[in-house]
Amino acid sequence: MGSKSFIRKSSFIYRSTLTHDIIQYKSALVVSKIASLISPQSGTILSYLPLLARSEIDLHQLERLLPASTFSYVEPKSNAPEPTGSFTHIIVPCVTADIQGYRLGYGQGWYDKFLLQHPDAITIGVCYEQCIVQKLPNEPHDVRLNYVISEERIIRPSVE
Repeated sequence: MGSKSFIRKSSFIYRSTLTHDIIQYKSALVVSKIASLISPQSGTILSYLPLLARSEIDLHQLERLLPASTFSYVEPKSNAPEPTGSFTHIIVPCVTADIQGYRLGYGQGWYDKFLLQHPDAITIGVCYEQCIVQKLPNEPHDVRLNYVISEERIIRPSVE
């Protein structure tokens, strides 16, 4: 198991090789897996606004597949207001994730803090398959996700 910074850097290198067409193809596969997991009448879904310059998985098509759900979007910036309300599902980006349900983001801890405030929401991390590892180093403040979804699979970490 490498350091968080080394693992994060390896994932960034992989993501930098992806073309726009490959990102859109892989994103469509992830979106279809999310849609198969979430009931069309599920309630309020909070998702992220993808940073396409960072080759994040693009979830824009999810609203079309789940039209009866209400969507809210979050952009974790220091000056942006934090979303309020109750969410049935929270979808977060992962730079890297592991099969135990832990994720690495950009290293600011924003999503971990936010997820702690919404313990009843079903949490879904999206990650490229190439960026999923067996085990990430984790700390007590790291929040475990209910699901990790890649273009190839849906991972439901076992509950200990």
